[in-house]
Amino acid sequence: MSSAGLAVVPIPNEPLIPPSHVDLELDHRESESIWVYLAFFGSMIPIRILESNSIESLKLRIQTCKSFVVKNQKLVCGGRELSRSNSLVRDYGVNDGNVLHLVLRLSDLQVINVKTWCGKDFTFHVRRGRGCDVGYVNRHIVERVY
Repeated sequence: MSSAGLAVVPIPNEPLIPPSHVDLELDHRESESIWVYLAFFGSMIPIRILESNSIESLKLRIQTCKSFVVKNQKLVCGGRELSRSNSLVRDYGVNDGNVLHLVLRLSDLQVINVKTWCGKDFTFHVRRGRGCDVGYVNRHIVERVY
């Protein structure tokens, strides 16, 4: 039996605008900037971006401002995943006012709880797909019991 956990943390519904020293690029290219909305966890926040931003730079900006690790982010616009990191926002046809849905991948960490026939409880934190099968859990139970 396995279980997965999800921590829900309230995130303020505020614009995702980088600090002023990072925003200089946007000020110089005002005509190319667009406002989009980032939707996640039931919130929707406005973001000012450049059409020439790469998907990777957009994800890095989200990581910097909201602490969601880039490799766990998936951006979707109009039902289409913005999957190619080196592609530009304009390559996907993202326009002013579009909604970008941020999907976060849960950790690969899995919690396994075992209760033996003699009443002992064990909890294991294992990574999925790393050779952590029933045999792995059995070997660790034997090590802890004896």
